[in-house]
Amino acid sequence: MLIPLAALLVAQAEGVRKKKPSTQQVAQQAAQHAALKDEIEKLTQAQEDLGSLQSQDGDQFKSYLDEIDRLVARKHQLTDASEGPRGEAAALEREAASVSSSPEQAAVLREAAVTIQGSGDELRTLNAEIEHATEKGREIDSRKSHRKRIDQAVSDRLRLLRREEARLDDKVESANDFASFQRAGEQDDSTDADYEADSASGLEAAIGWSESELESDAQNAEESLSAGIKGGHGSAAVNVLKGIGR
Repeated sequence: MLIPLAALLVAQAEGVRKKKPSTQQVAQQAAQHAALKDEIEKLTQAQEDLGSLQSQDGDQFKSYLDEIDRLVARKHQLTDASEGPRGEAAALEREAASVSSSPEQAAVLREAAVTIQGSGDELRTLNAEIEHATEKGREIDSRKSHRKRIDQAVSDRLRLLRREEARLDDKVESANDFASFQRAGEQDDSTDADYEADSASGLEAAIGWSESELESDAQNAEESLSAGIKGGHGSAAVNVLKGIGR
């Protein structure tokens, strides 16, 4: 059994209406989309802040490494058994003795000799400072590693949220395309109806043809033809057809 074309069109239109999201669904999708965008924006800013903190940790870690290098170099200078530091101090002492006529200058030179040679107190202070800087460096290094893991977790979450955002963008775009298609269809229907009406009016004015009269004649002819065939009067039906052709 063949399904009438009108029934098919109605069924197709009904299917389109079922696929079209409701106003409530569209509003929910819009709210979800806006909330997701806001969440992505905040997480992106958080990731930038974490990056800034990691950069600060890196700078601070480097400063402690440089400080440790300086302290260790001074310690080696104080504990060096070679002639270097002792020879430098001895030279300064000799110079101080040579300027005995200038007590102030001699005092400065002797102080320089003591500074170069160092002392037991300074060595103990250096050891304590090296230990402190090393401990701080370990803390910062541990913090750097921890913040790196946090940054990775935020990055993973952002990647998932952006994927969800792209999916919602597609849904919104599809809904917008459907609305545009529906409006275009309504405009086309209205335009076709106006065009047909204008065409009929123009033809009627040009040749005296009346659409309503022609439709009435066609209806009468169809009824007469049906009656003639049923009654066995084939010639009457033919006459009716000839009358339409005049």
